[in-house]
Parts: sequence; C-alpha cells; structure tokens
Amino acid sequence: MRQPSLNAHMIGQLLANTYPSYQATSQADLNLGFGFLFYGFVRLMRPARVLVIGSKAGFSVLSFALGLKDNPGAGIKNVFCYDTELEYPGTKGRAFFIDPSFCAERNDLGHWYGTGFWDDEDNVRKHWDAFELAEFVTHHKMTSAQFLMHPDCRDFDLMYIDGDHSREGILHDFMEYYPRLSENAIVLAHDVDPRLKETDPATGGYEAICELDKTKYEVCRLPIFPGLAIARRLKAGGEP
Repeated sequence: MRQPSLNAHMIGQLLANTYPSYQATSQADLNLGFGFLFYGFVRLMRPARVLVIGSKAGFSVLSFALGLKDNPGAGIKNVFCYDTELEYPGTKGRAFFIDPSFCAERNDLGHWYGTGFWDDEDNVRKHWDAFELAEFVTHHKMTSAQFLMHPDCRDFDLMYIDGDHSREGILHDFMEYYPRLSENAIVLAHDVDPRLKETDPATGGYEAICELDKTKYEVCRLPIFPGLAIARRLKAGGEP
C-alpha cells in the first residue's frame, strides 16, 4: 500500500515554497492550518473535479491536489462500517485552478495582494513538478468570470473561493458557479471573518456569505481568523 503524500517532508515543502498567507499555519510544528482541511475534504469526499479560484503561490491548490493524488478513485457509492465503496475506482480527480496573476507591485486592478506568481507558464509547470502534482492540476490564467465560458467549467464537486475578495466578487463566484456545481457540492470560501473590515475595508467576505440565497446554499463559518465558510449546494428550491 502506497504511503500518503502528506508527510512531514511534504508539509515542510508546502510551508516553505507556497507562501501561505493567513491560513492559520505554523512553521514551528509543521502545522498546515486550513491546508489540513483542504486535503481532508478531498480525501473525505473523493471528488472528481475540484475548482480553486485564486491563490498567492499555490498553497490551497497543492493541498487539494495532494488529496486527489492519494485518493484511489472518485465518488462514493456506499459507506460501510469499516470501509467505503467508490463510484469510480481508479479514476483520478483533477484540480482546475483559476488565477489571472494580478500583481500588487504592478498596481493591477483587482490584485488583492497578488504577486504575479502565475505570469510565466514554464515556471508554473515547474512549480507543480516540484511537488510531483503536474498531472493533477491545470492552471487557467484568467478571472473566474472569464472561466465561465470555458468548456471545462462544469460539474465541480468541490470549489474554493479565494480570488476577488470584494462582496460583489465573492457573491459572483457563489452565484454564477451554482449551475456549474454537482449535486451536494461543497464550497469553501476564505477570508470571511467580519474583523477583516478593520484592516481592509474593501473586503466583503462576511457580507457576501450573510447575503447568500438560502434556497441555494446552506452555510456555516469557522470563526478562526481570517475565517472560512463551508457551504453546501442545495437543490432548486432549497431542498437538502
């Protein structure tokens, strides 16, 4: 049996090379903070398709992708007392990553403190290769609004929102992607703590999740700064 990829060495690599910002991490004790949740959600759900919107240098993307690499298949058919039957054994999941590579130093409009990390396609490929995850991640250098027109924009089982941090931007990603999510899909959204307004008044994560259509999403919020929302896609009319 192959050992899980998320070992002490890999955790050290993630912390050192992906610049995780405000992810409740700790170098001293190799604590991935929210990264453990990203990996854990993928291992628990066995998703076939994961969508990641925004990342400074790939911390969330790679945490999700490690889970995809370690899963022996996709979909859950049955859960038994001591085992789980997969819907699609042997099928490897894939992470679709959207980031236009806006940069704060260039004063790009809507940069949200990005560093332009995703500018060079060859460097992006090398970044995935360094973690041996190139076959599990596809980067699309575009905004979430632009990706809506892409043929791969469909049937996501798990989505992570960490791009445009404005109220309007977060509401856009929740609502415009609702039809692109699979039934009972899970949506995670970073930076939704109300205290963020004290340091950056332009953020609107807390307002966005408070205003979500309750017939489309069931939401809870982890009160660990800077906040993580966990939402479940509901069927039409708010049915569970």
